[in-house]
Amino acid sequence: MRLALAMLTDQHGYPLARYAMASALLTQTEAFHPHLFVNGWDGPEPDDTVLALAHRLGKPIAVTRLRDDPLAAMTLKTAAHITPTAYGKFAALETLADRYDIAVYADTDILFFDPISVSTIDFRGNAIAAVNDLADCNAGGFYQLQVHHPDRTHRHYFNSGLIAFDFRNFDMHAMRETYLANCVRHQSGCPIYVRCTTADQCPFNLTFAGNWVALPLAWNMQTFALHTSAWATASVRHYTGARKFLPVQARRADRRERDFLRRIAIALGEEPPRAWPGMGLVYWANSVRRSHARGLAEAAVARIETEMSNRSAEPAIPA
Repeated sequence: MRLALAMLTDQHGYPLARYAMASALLTQTEAFHPHLFVNGWDGPEPDDTVLALAHRLGKPIAVTRLRDDPLAAMTLKTAAHITPTAYGKFAALETLADRYDIAVYADTDILFFDPISVSTIDFRGNAIAAVNDLADCNAGGFYQLQVHHPDRTHRHYFNSGLIAFDFRNFDMHAMRETYLANCVRHQSGCPIYVRCTTADQCPFNLTFAGNWVALPLAWNMQTFALHTSAWATASVRHYTGARKFLPVQARRADRRERDFLRRIAIALGEEPPRAWPGMGLVYWANSVRRSHARGLAEAAVARIETEMSNRSAEPAIPA
């Protein structure tokens, strides 16, 4: 089976991308080909240590400047913490469709802590596999969350930060026009959220509605679950929102995260992020302060896991 891992970044986001890619290189055990797509610049210098790390591990990174992207000429709105580069995901994955069986796209604000077994995903005939969006619960008591349109038809909604594409089940090239149309449609009015602040995530959900299977939450545990047990043990953490894993923040970085960032820095031959005594106490105190938010997130995790269990019992799409 031919497996690819793809990430996309502009120059501003590259410091995060280096660590995200290094986390995958250091933890993933399946044979995959890493691809770094760059937008608006030529990519890292040849002596960049993340490229050297990849060579040492026998997984050289293919760096490709993204040029053939119809969305690049459009002025598409995004949330304040999301750059227009996010709209290039589809074009990046399309370049891999004819060369690989499965490709995993991961945002660059993701850290892989443990191996995930991509080759064992049961797509059940669907085009993609993704993780439910935790913040999409919209349950009573949740705060600072987008509100669904009352007539929303897309009940199941995934987070686009990590998506596995099974190119054997669909024609990626044929989906391009649908995706582009959904991006344009989304600019004039999102059919899912009131005052929507997502960028590519809703267009992806519109494009692949009813054509995706849910992956374990632990494969894309979003910051919504910060300070919960699910966050503590997640195989993959997704640092959604404006605050990322760099720079290290004592209120948000637990021991596991700090130790892993240190491991990555050492592997890249860099000075580890600054650590100081008492960081764990600050993290714990913030966890106590956020007890209400933690409870809501834990309820969201339990609710989604129940829904996933129910969906797994649904019949698969006929071959």
